[in-house]
Amino acid sequence: GADGIQIYAVDGEVCPEVMDRSTRNDFKRYCADLGLEIAALCGDLGGHGFAHAGDNVAKVERSKRIVDLAADLGTSVVTTHIGVVPADKTNPRYAIMQAACRELGE
Repeated sequence: GADGIQIYAVDGEVCPEVMDRSTRNDFKRYCADLGLEIAALCGDLGGHGFAHAGDNVAKVERSKRIVDLAADLGTSVVTTHIGVVPADKTNPRYAIMQAACRELGE
């Protein structure tokens, strides 16, 4: 009875490293044949989100691959957890998280 699904895209069978172009097209067609919209992909990489600058190069690049996968599967929604955003905008972590999100948005 579901109209749409959100798919975990960090590991397993539906992740950017596993799905080539053909597999992506086959999966998209399979979901459509079932009458299911791929409403979103979950790209939560765990840990502290984007709070640690040293981890963000790899995490942002991996997240970009998940965003590309989402586009190939026909959805513009990718969910994740960026970490606990500091209430104080002068906290250095705030700028680190903001920079990572800006890069992903671009």
